[in-house]
Amino acid sequence: MDKKGISIAAVAVLVLLGLGAALYFYQSKNSPGTEQAVQSYGTDAPLEKKPDINPVDKTNPFKSVKTNPFE
Repeated sequence: MDKKGISIAAVAVLVLLGLGAALYFYQSKNSPGTEQAVQSYGTDAPLEKKPDINPVDKTNPFKSVKTNPFE
């Protein structure tokens, strides 16, 4: 390639990069932000309805007894 062809190719690449950057910033400016997306997803706490799978709570069947029957 001669110098004129290289210059034209370089200018074309720079123009395409500029258009790509402009498109990226335009879309990021007009798209809904992360905060809006999270708010629209829902406000329920994810652990409000979790199952009770803690084995420590189920080990002592004598919680209502005031004295230990095995002493």
